[in-house]
Amino acid sequence: DDFDSEEDLAIVPSLTLEDCYVSGANAAAHAAVIRGSARMLRCGVVDSGQTGVSVHGSADLFHCIISGHGQRGIQLQPGSKANIIDSTIRANHGSGIEADADTQLCVSRCRVVDGKEGGVVLGSVRSAVVQDCEIGGNTRSGVVVDSACNGSTLQGPYAGVRVRRNRVHTGKQFGILVRESSFVIIEDNEISAMSSDGVELNKCFAVEVTRNTIKGGRRSGIVVRDCYAPRGTDCGAATPTSSRSRCNSVDVGDDTTTTTTAATTT
Repeated sequence: DDFDSEEDLAIVPSLTLEDCYVSGANAAAHAAVIRGSARMLRCGVVDSGQTGVSVHGSADLFHCIISGHGQRGIQLQPGSKANIIDSTIRANHGSGIEADADTQLCVSRCRVVDGKEGGVVLGSVRSAVVQDCEIGGNTRSGVVVDSACNGSTLQGPYAGVRVRRNRVHTGKQFGILVRESSFVIIEDNEISAMSSDGVELNKCFAVEVTRNTIKGGRRSGIVVRDCYAPRGTDCGAATPTSSRSRCNSVDVGDDTTTTTTAATTT
């Protein structure tokens, strides 16, 4: 069930840009704006004053370099979808990749590094997969899942958020932060040398954290705050006594190497 080809989100491009280079767009303009559907192969998009690639429809990006932009590297606008594969997103002044408002996203085998905000930031997405990536050296958190899948009707194999097999390192805040989100799986990641907690779960529902290695951070390995679990589930130190059992501020270690936990399923 890996997302690792151009057919992951079933995008049929009406336009292909191949071996193109876009540099130095006007300070008030995005470097590339995709409306409808498009595929970018081996393109370089660098040094604009705004966002590098703004997706308003659907997009495939393969073997691209997106760097040096005044705001985000790649942004998915409401209702859009994108596959971002084997690409480098680096040194942008906003988030490396940002998706919000009923978007669908697959990020696979990418480097998202040295940004001035978060690495991969997922807002109220419909579905997202972030896998086999290096996410490091960003000023804020490596991966942020905020208000994802809340109150939505999940449909098809892409529903929910999965963050797996990534190497997340040397960020100035959290390795992976999940806040007020539902249906999130965090598995088989290596998280190291973060300035804040390796993984923080805050006010979440139906989140699984499994087979992750967290090491070398300055604060806790895993922190769970105000998350709910179904009846009969042991969540950290909490013993369920009702149909909605809350695990409040469970702190797991200062340096957790090879952690396995199903931390919040609610």
